[in-house]
Amino acid sequence: MYLDNLSSSRYAVECPVCETRFRPGIGKSQMGTTTFNCPTCGEVLKYAGRYDALILSASIVAGLIFAYKLGYAGVKFAAVMAISAFLTFLLLLGIMYHASPPKAQLSLKPGDTGLRLKDKR
Repeated sequence: MYLDNLSSSRYAVECPVCETRFRPGIGKSQMGTTTFNCPTCGEVLKYAGRYDALILSASIVAGLIFAYKLGYAGVKFAAVMAISAFLTFLLLLGIMYHASPPKAQLSLKPGDTGLRLKDKR
Protein backbone atom coordinates (compact mmCIF):
# COMPACT_ATOMS: atom_id res chain seq x y z
CA MET A 1 0.00 0.00 0.00
CA TYR A 2 2.79 2.43 0.95
CA LEU A 3 4.78 1.69 -2.22
CA ASP A 4 1.66 2.14 -4.37
CA ASN A 5 1.21 5.63 -2.92
CA LEU A 6 4.84 6.48 -3.72
CA SER A 7 4.61 5.47 -7.36
CA SER A 8 1.30 7.26 -7.91
CA SER A 9 2.54 10.51 -6.37
CA ARG A 10 2.70 13.52 -8.68
CA TYR A 11 6.33 14.00 -7.55
CA ALA A 12 7.35 10.51 -8.66
CA VAL A 13 9.70 10.36 -11.64
CA GLU A 14 9.78 7.77 -14.41
CA CYS A 15 12.99 5.95 -15.28
CA PRO A 16 13.70 6.53 -19.00
CA VAL A 17 15.25 3.04 -19.30
CA CYS A 18 12.77 0.68 -17.60
CA GLU A 19 9.81 3.10 -17.20
CA THR A 20 9.43 2.42 -13.47
CA ARG A 21 7.81 5.23 -11.45
CA PHE A 22 9.38 5.98 -8.06
CA ARG A 23 10.13 8.82 -5.64
CA PRO A 24 13.89 9.59 -5.69
CA GLY A 25 13.96 11.14 -2.20
CA ILE A 26 12.41 8.09 -0.57
CA GLY A 27 14.64 5.20 0.35
CA LYS A 28 18.39 5.02 0.76
CA SER A 29 19.42 8.18 -1.13
CA GLN A 30 21.65 10.64 0.70
CA MET A 31 20.85 14.31 1.24
CA GLY A 32 22.58 16.69 -1.14
CA THR A 33 23.26 14.20 -3.92
CA THR A 34 22.47 15.28 -7.46
CA THR A 35 22.09 11.77 -8.85
CA PHE A 36 20.00 8.80 -7.79
CA ASN A 37 19.59 5.18 -8.84
CA CYS A 38 16.49 3.56 -10.28
CA PRO A 39 15.32 0.93 -7.76
CA THR A 40 14.44 -1.53 -10.54
CA CYS A 41 17.26 -1.41 -13.11
CA GLY A 42 19.92 0.44 -11.08
CA GLU A 43 20.51 3.07 -13.80
CA VAL A 44 22.10 6.29 -12.55
CA LEU A 45 19.66 9.17 -13.11
CA LYS A 46 19.47 12.88 -12.39
CA TYR A 47 16.75 15.51 -12.51
CA ALA A 48 16.18 16.93 -15.99
CA GLY A 49 17.12 20.57 -16.38
CA ARG A 50 14.24 22.99 -16.44
CA TYR A 51 14.03 26.75 -16.75
CA ASP A 52 16.46 27.61 -13.95
CA ALA A 53 18.42 30.18 -16.01
CA LEU A 54 15.19 31.89 -17.08
CA ILE A 55 13.93 31.95 -13.48
CA LEU A 56 17.25 33.41 -12.30
CA SER A 57 17.16 36.11 -14.98
CA ALA A 58 13.55 37.00 -14.22
CA SER A 59 14.25 37.25 -10.49
CA ILE A 60 17.26 39.54 -11.06
CA VAL A 61 15.18 41.80 -13.32
CA ALA A 62 12.37 41.82 -10.75
CA GLY A 63 14.88 42.72 -8.02
CA LEU A 64 16.26 45.59 -10.12
CA ILE A 65 12.79 46.96 -10.85
CA PHE A 66 11.72 46.62 -7.21
CA ALA A 67 14.78 48.48 -5.87
CA TYR A 68 14.48 51.17 -8.55
CA LYS A 69 10.77 51.74 -7.92
CA LEU A 70 11.40 52.15 -4.18
CA GLY A 71 13.95 54.87 -4.97
CA TYR A 72 17.06 53.35 -3.41
CA ALA A 73 20.56 54.29 -4.58
CA GLY A 74 24.13 53.15 -3.94
CA VAL A 75 24.74 50.36 -1.44
CA LYS A 76 21.10 50.28 -0.32
CA PHE A 77 20.05 49.75 -3.94
CA ALA A 78 22.41 46.77 -4.26
CA ALA A 79 21.29 45.27 -0.94
CA VAL A 80 17.56 45.65 -1.65
CA MET A 81 18.03 44.34 -5.19
CA ALA A 82 19.97 41.27 -4.01
CA ILE A 83 17.52 40.41 -1.24
CA SER A 84 14.42 40.90 -3.39
CA ALA A 85 15.98 38.94 -6.28
CA PHE A 86 16.80 36.06 -3.91
CA LEU A 87 13.28 35.99 -2.48
CA THR A 88 11.74 36.20 -5.95
CA PHE A 89 13.98 33.34 -7.10
CA LEU A 90 12.82 31.13 -4.21
CA LEU A 91 9.18 32.03 -4.85
CA LEU A 92 9.40 31.27 -8.58
CA LEU A 93 11.23 27.98 -7.95
CA GLY A 94 8.55 26.91 -5.50
CA ILE A 95 5.79 27.77 -7.94
CA MET A 96 7.53 25.96 -10.82
CA TYR A 97 8.17 22.87 -8.66
CA HIS A 98 4.48 22.53 -7.87
CA ALA A 99 3.26 23.56 -11.33
CA SER A 100 5.47 21.08 -13.20
CA PRO A 101 7.25 18.49 -11.00
CA PRO A 102 10.79 17.53 -12.04
CA LYS A 103 11.50 14.70 -14.47
CA ALA A 104 14.41 12.25 -14.58
CA GLN A 105 17.04 11.80 -17.28
CA LEU A 106 20.13 9.63 -17.64
CA SER A 107 23.18 10.87 -15.79
CA LEU A 108 26.25 10.48 -17.98
CA LYS A 109 29.79 10.54 -16.68
CA PRO A 110 32.40 12.51 -18.65
CA GLY A 111 33.37 10.43 -21.68
CA ASP A 112 30.16 8.36 -21.77
CA THR A 113 28.27 8.31 -25.06
CA GLY A 114 24.86 7.52 -23.60
CA LEU A 115 24.31 4.34 -25.63
CA ARG A 116 22.52 1.66 -23.64
CA LEU A 117 21.63 -1.89 -24.58
CA LYS A 118 18.02 -1.19 -23.60
CA ASP A 119 17.70 1.86 -25.90
CA LYS A 120 14.74 1.72 -28.24
CA ARG A 121 14.99 2.36 -31.97
